[in-house]
Amino acid sequence: MFPEGSHARSKDGLLTFANMRSELWWRFREALDPVQGDGVALPPDPRLAAQLAAPTWKLRGNAILIEGNDEIRKRLGASTDDADAAILAWHKRD
Repeated sequence: MFPEGSHARSKDGLLTFANMRSELWWRFREALDPVQGDGVALPPDPRLAAQLAAPTWKLRGNAILIEGNDEIRKRLGASTDDADAAILAWHKRD
């Protein structure tokens, strides 16, 4: 999902993103913040919740890098297809 680069910054302006996948996942994470988020409401779907919580992240320099689908599949034996679809739908909402 979106391996190309990103020139965006995190909501606080402190971090960049290693690629577009990282940007979209991080922005969705920010949107779900109960205090400063965008009021995103998710369906009561345990599988979706588990997939959204599955990826790990790390900093590469000052860039956020979200774990890729291949690594997630190796680690958990499952993909994040439902979460990817929810994030893409949210991203394309406008």
